[in-house]
Amino acid sequence: GYVVDSFDFYWRDWHWPAFNLADIAIVLGALLLVFVGLLRKENPNAELDGSS
Repeated sequence: GYVVDSFDFYWRDWHWPAFNLADIAIVLGALLLVFVGLLRKENPNAELDGSS
């Protein structure tokens, strides 16, 4: 009868900061933007004018 939204992990004396699903979505989105930005060609207009 409840929804798990926050996660709190620990192992022995090591404790990871608590986070929720929104935090996961924000971090994954930011990582995706960085990853796509790093993989882009040097000419960002290459798709628009057909040149490479």
